[in-house]
Amino acid sequence: MKILTIQRLGKQYQKREWALRNINLEIQEGEFLVLVGPSGCGKSTLLRLIAGLEESTEGKILFHSQSRDIAMVFQNYALYPHMTVYENMAFPLKVKSWTSQKIQNKIKEISDVLEIEDLLQRKPDELSGGQKQRVALGRAMVREANIFLFDEALANLDANLRSQMRYELLSLQKRIQKTFIYVTHDQIEAMTMADRIVVMKEGQIEQIGSPKEIYLNPKTSFVAHFLGNPAMNFLTRGEYLLGIRPEDILITVEKKKDCFPFLVEFTEFLGTHSYLHGTVENIPFLIKIPIQQEYKKGQSLLLDFPFTKRYYFDITTGQRIPLSRITESKESD
Repeated sequence: MKILTIQRLGKQYQKREWALRNINLEIQEGEFLVLVGPSGCGKSTLLRLIAGLEESTEGKILFHSQSRDIAMVFQNYALYPHMTVYENMAFPLKVKSWTSQKIQNKIKEISDVLEIEDLLQRKPDELSGGQKQRVALGRAMVREANIFLFDEALANLDANLRSQMRYELLSLQKRIQKTFIYVTHDQIEAMTMADRIVVMKEGQIEQIGSPKEIYLNPKTSFVAHFLGNPAMNFLTRGEYLLGIRPEDILITVEKKKDCFPFLVEFTEFLGTHSYLHGTVENIPFLIKIPIQQEYKKGQSLLLDFPFTKRYYFDITTGQRIPLSRITESKESD
């Protein structure tokens, strides 16, 4: 069931370039939707428009639920420093004129879920980054919103805590079954948390789909490069851009017609596997290899790109070209 529909949405600041243009999106009730893209692509602007913090220049945002209650969690937590955790969480409920007993019951319920019941009498400067994030989330949750908005909510946490909070946030969303709209520039967060990903570039939507769908079937070279850790490798081939992911490359001893010479630079050991860094045609290239394989700097190898694992894109537009068209063009040569 749809909870939110965005139609032809656009945002322009003081006659400058459009921050957003022609955004069309349907968001489902209870889904975890992630807006991802590089800095300046418009994802935070879109979130602020949904929150009602800014007005659009054109287009519509339609809410389909009876209640339009929205809660937002910011990157900097936005906690009141002079208030205790309890008072921070109680503040939005006092604004709604809830009774003291009802506020107490709701804060106990949410603090139990987030495991912050021991922090209720502390002030923000007594909390760690992870604890502050839980409190900020708790303050949003007490409002019983239908839609939760997150703007780079985990960006200020260290890597280990960010990984832990990703899991906790995802578990929480599945438990309360509310709609989460999450903004990030981190494609790992997008891939691991989202039911659907919206990939944005320069104020427009490049592609919408599940993490698996977008990873395996990117519509543009931008999406192919942006989603994937490490990124897809690219080579120019006439009017095409040839892409292949590091895990799909084979090292071969048999010299075939379309093998690619690779010059080894160094190996990056990651425990479960290694990445072999080097160049193909003087272009930086990366290959995923088993840890048992070892190569030395300056060594020359031959790479095989299985045809079914290749991605071709129009070098001018960046649009994906089906392999069938590549096959047909080869047969006609």
